[in-house]
Amino acid sequence: EIDAMIRKYAYFLEFIWGRGCLYFFIGSLQMAQASILDMSVGAYMCFVGVTYIVSGRRTAKKLEQLRKSLYSEAELRRKFEAADAENRGSLNCDQFQNLLQQFGIVLNMTEGESAFMSIEKVEGERIGLAQFLHWWKTAEFDNDQNHFALSV
Repeated sequence: EIDAMIRKYAYFLEFIWGRGCLYFFIGSLQMAQASILDMSVGAYMCFVGVTYIVSGRRTAKKLEQLRKSLYSEAELRRKFEAADAENRGSLNCDQFQNLLQQFGIVLNMTEGESAFMSIEKVEGERIGLAQFLHWWKTAEFDNDQNHFALSV
């Protein structure tokens, strides 16, 4: 029950950088106290928070480069065409999310819609292969949890 509430109201804690921000915030509050011990503990918590943020971002960038190098353009094209069940040369939002699941990228409904809306459309509410490839090369993910990172 508590875990579900945390996931609902403090979703940023799912990400390493989010936990780092929380540690930094708690450390800064602790440092505001008057005693030397409080200031020392607060400084340590801030250090841990910054370390989490930096290492989380570095790891995510390295994994991002690895993810992008795993699939050739021909493989991306083949999976895109397989996801296009209607053979229209474009995907709607549901087909787009199914395509990403083939790559092991898990998006909740909000993330999926946000990712889809960030891609230029070709016909109404659909994206073409060129738009998908551009998004694939430029989108950022928090690979620590394999989620689309909306805030970066």
